[in-house]
Amino acid sequence: MPFKVFTGIPSMAFASVAFTIAAIVYMILVGIMYLGKRKFRNLENNIFLIMIILTIVLLILEIGYVLAIDHYYDSLLSVSDYIKQNGASAFRFFFKVGKFDADGQILSTFANNTKVIPGGALNIICRSYLILASLWAIFLFGYIWVLVLKHRKKDATKKDYKIVFITLLLIFIIGNALSLYPNLLIEHKTFLTGMYVFGGDAVTSIYFIAFIVSIVITIALVRGGKAIPGEQKKPIFFSFFIFISTTIAQLAFDFDINDLTYIFAFIMTTLYLTIESQDYQLVDELKRKKDEAEEADRQKTIFLSNMSHEIRTPLNTILGFSESLLSEKELNHEMVINDTKLISDASYTLLDLINNILDISRLESGKEKLEQKEYGLQDLIIELNALMKSQKKDNVLKFNISIDGELPSKYVGDYVKVQKIISAIIKNAKKYTSYGQINLDITGSETTQNNYELKFTVSNTGHAMKEEDFNKEFSDFVELGKGTQDTIDSVALGLIVAKRYLAMLGGEVKFLNETGHGTRYEITFSQEVADYTKVGNVYNIQDKLSLGNDSMIDCSGKRALVVDDNALNIKLAEKLLQPYNFNVATASSGNEAIEKVKNNRFDIIFLDHMMPEMDGVETLKVLKESGYFVPPTIALTANSFTGLKEKYLQDGFTDYLAKPINVRELNRIIHDVFDNK
Repeated sequence: MPFKVFTGIPSMAFASVAFTIAAIVYMILVGIMYLGKRKFRNLENNIFLIMIILTIVLLILEIGYVLAIDHYYDSLLSVSDYIKQNGASAFRFFFKVGKFDADGQILSTFANNTKVIPGGALNIICRSYLILASLWAIFLFGYIWVLVLKHRKKDATKKDYKIVFITLLLIFIIGNALSLYPNLLIEHKTFLTGMYVFGGDAVTSIYFIAFIVSIVITIALVRGGKAIPGEQKKPIFFSFFIFISTTIAQLAFDFDINDLTYIFAFIMTTLYLTIESQDYQLVDELKRKKDEAEEADRQKTIFLSNMSHEIRTPLNTILGFSESLLSEKELNHEMVINDTKLISDASYTLLDLINNILDISRLESGKEKLEQKEYGLQDLIIELNALMKSQKKDNVLKFNISIDGELPSKYVGDYVKVQKIISAIIKNAKKYTSYGQINLDITGSETTQNNYELKFTVSNTGHAMKEEDFNKEFSDFVELGKGTQDTIDSVALGLIVAKRYLAMLGGEVKFLNETGHGTRYEITFSQEVADYTKVGNVYNIQDKLSLGNDSMIDCSGKRALVVDDNALNIKLAEKLLQPYNFNVATASSGNEAIEKVKNNRFDIIFLDHMMPEMDGVETLKVLKESGYFVPPTIALTANSFTGLKEKYLQDGFTDYLAKPINVRELNRIIHDVFDNK
């Protein structure tokens, strides 16, 4: 029995587990120290922790085996007896044992110190050990492969790790299919060293897996080249050297001890003191952060450089034609109309570009959130119709809207994002359509109770967009300017923003090229239904569809107050309100606005938000608390992002108008305020 060692009598069992006991004590200490330190939680750290647990379990199983074999040794069958009972064909599946004499005795020396471990608890312990040992080898493989991926392929995707997982699973299944094969027996050997060791053909699975893993890891490390730091490769190669040299020594001298798990513990210790060292992890993390910061700075510089070029293009048009008009001595009406139209088009291009850059910035920073508000499908159609009409190219391009009248009329969702998604796709379709038509078809179907999957299909007859252009992401634009023919434009960025917003909604857009027929974009996403009243025939709201284009209300006799600290903004507002025949008053500060409201009665106020001394929100609060008559008040702001309108409504404003002022949006607000009066 193992405890005889304490009486001075040699114990074979204790000799067999001496290394094991030392290793298990040390591994428990390593585990406690590893868990007690702050670590960077990543995939390789989690794998390393699993390997620590597996090593401790294997050491416990090894002790359990030795104690059990020490107790049951006398009841085990010898090789000769086992062959007599089961037949020689059931023994030594891979390796022949030698010749047999006339009585069936084996003519080889190993039979004298080898017994067969039959089925039962002892056999289960041995085979469990083999499975967990092979699993440990698999995790070591995965650990090193993850390190290689991290350094060789910094943008490794889930697909890359999935390949790792499938490869490991296949090796594990094949290896353990060998260890569990019934004809592959487990043998107990008592070596002259006084050690209890189990082996046999079933143990071949460990050598099979170790062989495959060693080859693949070596290839991975060699292919990693300079991408993998030497500090990480050295402990791995050193561990391999210890394992291989120990195995060769045992084979050469026909000598075996319970060293496998001890070597596992040694490898774990080596990794813990090097790759998994907290100091090394901190240095590695700092280096990674430094590299990421430098790369981000480089990409930002490249992107800003390219954006500067793209912003200057419309600015060149605006400034060039403005200067041309100012310096022209013989202006005529046609010249003013043509040049002003070019200035207007360039201004909208610049505005779209800036808006998309701001949207990209918010998306990249993670600040963009979904707003769940009730909205009407008719309102969306009106806006999209206005957009499509504004995108017309003389009379060579037609727009058509078709909607399923059975669709519910109102939904709960992020209206602004939905509108931006569809608008961006329409603008993209228009970019690739010089003549012909663009169609918008709106359909849907109920998926679950109170939820509809809406489908917006945009099709155009222009030359088909390339799929690689459609699939571009924001990162693809960073490298522009390095000898490529690509350019950054507001339409391309708008498409990227639309796809990002669509992902936030849980929807998708399918891109379909139809040779000879143009392109089709199928946008689908789900929305909660707020009102099941049918939207009806789109042509029944044709009078509303015309709003936002040319229809203007005559506001003769109505008084409007424009409050802005910038004189040019005031002059522009007066100009834009002139077609409505307003009697316009102005104020350049919040205090002046309060005085004007105190002494005059207005029908509408346009109030700038960002003003010195007293901003628009504070001004409106004072007005409402003063007891004076406060008409519908519209917030003027240079800000424009999701949720802003709701914020202004909470502050007491009737609506808000973003700068630069969009005449269609101004027209909509004036209709909302005065249409029913």
